[in-house]
Amino acid sequence: MDFKVLLMVIAIFAVGEGSSKSQVSRGNILPRDEPSFRLPFNTLPLHYDLSLTTDIHRGDFDFSGVVRIKFVAFIDTSQITLHYRQLSINNIDLFDDSDPPELLESNLEFTLDPEYEFIRIVTSPGLNENQNYTVSLSYNGTLREDNYGFYRTFYKNELGETVWVASTHFQQIDARHAFPCYDEPQFRTTYSIDIRHDASYFALSNMPVESEVLEDETNYVTTRFEMTPLMQTYFVAFVVSDYASIENNATLRQRVFARAAAIERGEGNFALEVGEVILDAYEEYLGVPYNLPKLDQVAVSDFDWGGLWGGLCIYREDNLLFNETITTTRQRENILRLISHEYLHKWFGNLVSPLWWSYIWLNEGFAALYERLLTSAVYPEHRFMDLFVIYAIQGMLETDADPNIRPMTFYIERPEEILQIFDNVAYAKAGGVLQMLRVAIGPSTFTKGISNYLELMAELSAIPEDLYASIQFAVNEDYPVDPPNVGVIMNSWEFQSGFPLITVTREGNRLVFTQSRFYYGNETSDELWWVPINYVVASNPDFTESLPDLWMDQQPTVILNSANATKPWTQNDWIVVNIQETFYYRVNYEEDLWNLLINQLNGNDSNVIHLLNRAQLIDDSLNIARAGMISYEIPFAILEYLQREVDYVPWSAANRGLTLLNRWLEGTSAYPNYQSFVRRIVEPLFIEYGMEVIANEPELNRYARSLAINLACESGIESCLSGTSQRLVDLVENGVFIAPDLQKCEHQNIFPKGL
Repeated sequence: MDFKVLLMVIAIFAVGEGSSKSQVSRGNILPRDEPSFRLPFNTLPLHYDLSLTTDIHRGDFDFSGVVRIKFVAFIDTSQITLHYRQLSINNIDLFDDSDPPELLESNLEFTLDPEYEFIRIVTSPGLNENQNYTVSLSYNGTLREDNYGFYRTFYKNELGETVWVASTHFQQIDARHAFPCYDEPQFRTTYSIDIRHDASYFALSNMPVESEVLEDETNYVTTRFEMTPLMQTYFVAFVVSDYASIENNATLRQRVFARAAAIERGEGNFALEVGEVILDAYEEYLGVPYNLPKLDQVAVSDFDWGGLWGGLCIYREDNLLFNETITTTRQRENILRLISHEYLHKWFGNLVSPLWWSYIWLNEGFAALYERLLTSAVYPEHRFMDLFVIYAIQGMLETDADPNIRPMTFYIERPEEILQIFDNVAYAKAGGVLQMLRVAIGPSTFTKGISNYLELMAELSAIPEDLYASIQFAVNEDYPVDPPNVGVIMNSWEFQSGFPLITVTREGNRLVFTQSRFYYGNETSDELWWVPINYVVASNPDFTESLPDLWMDQQPTVILNSANATKPWTQNDWIVVNIQETFYYRVNYEEDLWNLLINQLNGNDSNVIHLLNRAQLIDDSLNIARAGMISYEIPFAILEYLQREVDYVPWSAANRGLTLLNRWLEGTSAYPNYQSFVRRIVEPLFIEYGMEVIANEPELNRYARSLAINLACESGIESCLSGTSQRLVDLVENGVFIAPDLQKCEHQNIFPKGL
């Protein structure tokens, strides 16, 4: 047995034998004591040989297939269990491992279990332990309409004709719709794929084309692809279309495929350029090369999101194609970020994959972080890490206050649960917690640990403990004296829901830090975390050093004396905790400390406090007031400083809270006073940016302009209302073009008013 296969076998059995309800658990998650949706693990796949036939070119949505799965029997058994979904099974044969294979049994008996989506194949007399076999299944299916599995999509060509395309979307558990398989993430095998299709179309898959054979007396071609490296079922992908393409001239072949008209207009050029830059950046940063011979990106009309399926990345058109006349700045940013996100999955998801769906945050948390962290290194003008704080961190802190929110690692196995676990916890929270760990141990140490992880676990399935051990090795090297225990720290975040509120009080020459789980309601909890604490004081306003000044080691209270602190303070000093909001928690202060911060922000130089901490103070104060822990006088006093703030980041933090307050107050007697307040603070921003897009201006200026227009019109600033109305008149009467970045503002601020 191959060494990689052996390691996979060990990992599979260590996580718990699903059908036998083993209570052995690798990773502290236990299979449920009920009928299992997990495969029984009595056999293990070694290789798939998949042949498909489609007539998508003529709008025929039926397809046929034959899959030959080489597998090994772990134990003496008479049953093979595979996944299927919406397939009609025609015939099943069993072969031995000889060369050429010898037929052992034809037309095997089988039963279908649609609830559990199992094909249970019965063999006679049975399978012998440690013996290899091949099972061959012929079947038929129908291309789906819901953008999952092997599905159909279409576009209208320049003549207005409908052109059909066959595409795939197998993540999470939809490979079973294209071919019967072991459709679980811990199984890795090689694949040999061929697709029979009309010669007017061509086929793409994960690997380069090995051969194209035109049939005699027909117009059909069979495209066969090179064998893949070890992959999971959900990384398999193929597209059958008549698309056009562009490609690069680099050593690694990269191409972008889309409708011919879109390619001719140059709408794929941006994606091709970004793909090259991002891939180079990942290889350099991670120290692990991309190991496939090509990388294709495909834009289809219908797709839920992007996905890198080992050499073939499929996106919905508006997530890949860029047209300067219609694409907004926000869409351009999303294209860049999504390409970065999906490319990252070649390492976190394909090279190393989670042992089970419960650990999907090992994929998506890294992708959520690195899509901004590494992209910001090569495209600094986008300020992606500033946006990470206000979108991912601050947005998730609001969601994560729900008392019913799940923890990062949470056992699931039912199909609907697997779909649901791809949520904000797996993406934004996991990304935020990983960023916190990265900053807490130092970026270089973290990167070294990640490289250890990718090298050690290459082509294997991982659990969080594997990640922690790899990072711990780097920590021990870089911090030989009293190194922090990565596993202990991370377990407090991995298995507990929610996050802490750190409350800071000053008692003479002492700072007292208290932690408790943050809720908006009256719920209580005894949960405690390992919390890194860093801070800045007014007499030494250095916001660049983010390493922890102390740790709260799952203690409810920690006291720091000024005499022993590396950053001593005076009684007149304001104090900011959580430098640049790099750690995943909220901070509350006693009233005197809040007032010192308010005085600084509303004084002559609010910029002394870092941009991200200005955004943090706005976001934390609004949400802590929402929870009833402080008076709304505090966040409103902080918001007053925005009259002198022109950067988008603090305004974005404010806008989230103001949107909620507007919804609460609209229609009440307090609403006119609230609108007056908003008019006062937003009018300088509205004047600063005006109502016209400026060529080549920073992207965040365009976001700030849109935000200012929305708040100005919503609060009743007359020049905003008249300006948006006039722009609509100019469009209707004179055909004056409205810039893409302003079209949403125009719609939002005109049509609700009945104009």
